[in-house]
Amino acid sequence: MQNAINKRRYFRFCVYLLYLAIIGVVVGLACIYLIKDGTLRYNSDTSFLLTLDNCTLNILEHNDPNIDNPIYFKYEIPTKLEAGGLMHIKTNSSGSTENIYVRNNLNTRYCKVDMFVQAATPIRSFDILCSRCNITQDTSFPFQVTNLFNITGEVVHSNFRNLQVGRLFYLVNTGYLQLNNIISNSGNNVITLYEQGDIIIQSTNDFQLNAATDTQAFCLNAPSVNQVSTANCSILGQSIEF
Repeated sequence: MQNAINKRRYFRFCVYLLYLAIIGVVVGLACIYLIKDGTLRYNSDTSFLLTLDNCTLNILEHNDPNIDNPIYFKYEIPTKLEAGGLMHIKTNSSGSTENIYVRNNLNTRYCKVDMFVQAATPIRSFDILCSRCNITQDTSFPFQVTNLFNITGEVVHSNFRNLQVGRLFYLVNTGYLQLNNIISNSGNNVITLYEQGDIIIQSTNDFQLNAATDTQAFCLNAPSVNQVSTANCSILGQSIEF
């Protein structure tokens, strides 16, 4: 009889230890991959410096009646509980520029930042710096940057549906760029792709195109393309002056 009682107690103790082990594993995984989300709100005519490290930026239409600000960022990122973990986001103001920094040690599919903009909302200037990032603009109205729209990075894949900028400066090593429609107030728009990738431009503005030899560039309806590399630029549409 006593042996049966001892066996039951030993069995309960083993079950208890197993239960604690399962809780420990669950808590440990949660500490590593907690999902952190949040919203950053801004007014129009704001300058942004957005630094992305292995992240995706989506520029979308703002249709949320509960948010009065014409511009807001919504992010979802996995993060460790302790400081300096897999990913974190920092914001601060430097003069008239809003600095947003997102660091990610995983790959881009674990990091997403959505930028929501109302129609006819100008941004004063916009700088995007990234080591590896994806950028997509999908709004029915033009994404407006009054002054400089600067994108600089190592590996950048970007697709813009409709841009209206003061000036475009695009400098990356490797990636893909598609400008479905861009209107610029400047004749000094520079696109540089150092190593490899594809460039597709549809615009009535002039561009300086610096491309690697294995880059394929297609310039549609551009009145003037100043191509300073040895790459071929297939011109579709009206005549082009070099």
